[in-house]
Amino acid sequence: MKLSKEFRDFAKKRRDNAVLGGTSFDHALKAKIEEIKKDPIKNSLLKSKKEDAKIMTSDLESIPEIMAWINSESVIRLDDFIVLQPWLITVIAALLRKKKGPKIISGDKNPSRFANAMGLGPYCGIEQNCVYTEYKRTVKLSSIEKGSNYERKASEISKLLIESVDADELQYTDATDLKDTIYYVLNELMRNVIQHSEDPDGGLLIAQKMRSGYFGDSKPCVQITVVDNGIGILKSLQTFHKIDDPERALLASVKPHFSGAFPEERIGGTDVNAGLGLFMISEIAKELGGYMAICSSGKLLSIKGNGDENNTTAIKDAPFDGTFVVFEIPVNCTLADYNEMLKRIYAKAEERSQKKKHRIPVINFDTNSMGECKKFLVKACAENVTKAKQSVDELLLPILRNKQNLCLNFTGVSIATQSFAHSLLKRLIVEARRRKCTLFIEGANAKVRDAIEFVDGYV
Repeated sequence: MKLSKEFRDFAKKRRDNAVLGGTSFDHALKAKIEEIKKDPIKNSLLKSKKEDAKIMTSDLESIPEIMAWINSESVIRLDDFIVLQPWLITVIAALLRKKKGPKIISGDKNPSRFANAMGLGPYCGIEQNCVYTEYKRTVKLSSIEKGSNYERKASEISKLLIESVDADELQYTDATDLKDTIYYVLNELMRNVIQHSEDPDGGLLIAQKMRSGYFGDSKPCVQITVVDNGIGILKSLQTFHKIDDPERALLASVKPHFSGAFPEERIGGTDVNAGLGLFMISEIAKELGGYMAICSSGKLLSIKGNGDENNTTAIKDAPFDGTFVVFEIPVNCTLADYNEMLKRIYAKAEERSQKKKHRIPVINFDTNSMGECKKFLVKACAENVTKAKQSVDELLLPILRNKQNLCLNFTGVSIATQSFAHSLLKRLIVEARRRKCTLFIEGANAKVRDAIEFVDGYV
């Protein structure tokens, strides 16, 4: 896909004054298009100008065209862009990491300076030699490695991004709820890379609070991108599912209780995987009027949320061997109550899990009737599924096998992602039912309690 000469010339004139990141469609480009409309000769080329404009501003709506363009070029000059969005910087870094794709040439203009400040420099073989002045709203490229403490990383990133939000930007949204949402999404995305990608190098992450996002309405948003060079969603799902179509694989990946870690009929999942990660994230995007894109195995699934049932989903060609996920929500979204949002999402998942009413109740939130029993402080392994599994194996299951009741103390745990709650609780619930024991829950706030009850419903 070759960009028109006229647009390249225009881009070169504009790039010196381009804002570093933070916009999905430069206002000057709109003015340029209006100018073209008035010229009957140039008007016939308007469509290509729009496509060029969206490519050169790395517009999320044009991910398929951008990926096709990158795949067809032998050399890409960063300074040919007017705006480089964080998601594209992450994808370029992944291609360079794998030594695939076109040669990337970095220059000294704003797009290159921004990309290098975001951490792309080392992947291009150059040292970072600039200071990015908006660091408080930016999380530069970082790696996601097996065994790393991604819970701590998610906590630090969500806190940093929220600190950059001004109070007047939160008309409808509670800052704590927004931070918890970002934390939840980060945890699930990073965990997904570790559990499913099979990329020996792990993944890459980038995040930024931007001045405007996918919807181009000049409203601040938060954009998060995670990318890996792993086996892709199609191959991952083929372990237990007969799927040979990448489109079907992408659609299946956002279904509840669907995973490459277990067959479809096993609703309860494995000990550490319930097949709900991407489903939860996609539903959060829908609830909050955000945007989510999953690119894998040559296809792109895009989900545009409207905060109601009128969400739009599309699948297009987009060449990329690994997997990348872009998640974006407006800062001033319709997040009035984090708890109620998750309850609605849990209810959608439960429609498929077919909760059995005859299951023996073992979860008890009334600690007044607890009596003498062993206690475990959950904060010691919070959001770390590996530590949770180890604690269950070595400390907690032996207590239940001795037919003793167990108390899980959630004091200090402000939020429990579905993946963590599943890893901690699934086998304990099953064993407690078998031994006719009780799992007492202490110190759980409303958010954590909902997550516990959700797991209890499908196990």
